[in-house]
Amino acid sequence: MKFKLPFFKKKEKTEATPQYRSFESARQLAGTLNLFNLGPGYYFQWAKSENCPSDMPLHPHEVYKKEWRGWEDFLYGDPNKYINNSYRR
Repeated sequence: MKFKLPFFKKKEKTEATPQYRSFESARQLAGTLNLFNLGPGYYFQWAKSENCPSDMPLHPHEVYKKEWRGWEDFLYGDPNKYINNSYRR
């Protein structure tokens, strides 16, 4: 005889895990926003707005931990683009 106890049931997930675009694609899109001189605060404002696609993360530094090399890299969209810029100095 098998007993099923209600308190041993697995919890159902109520919220689906969001699917984000690849790091390269996200960095490319972020680079088109021209936010590199303004900083991450403006990225957060944009990411919360209706203009932001649903597959762009609000906190890219947490979503792309393995690929993350800093806000400069992410907001420029091209890792070689900011090397000679005054923003790096």
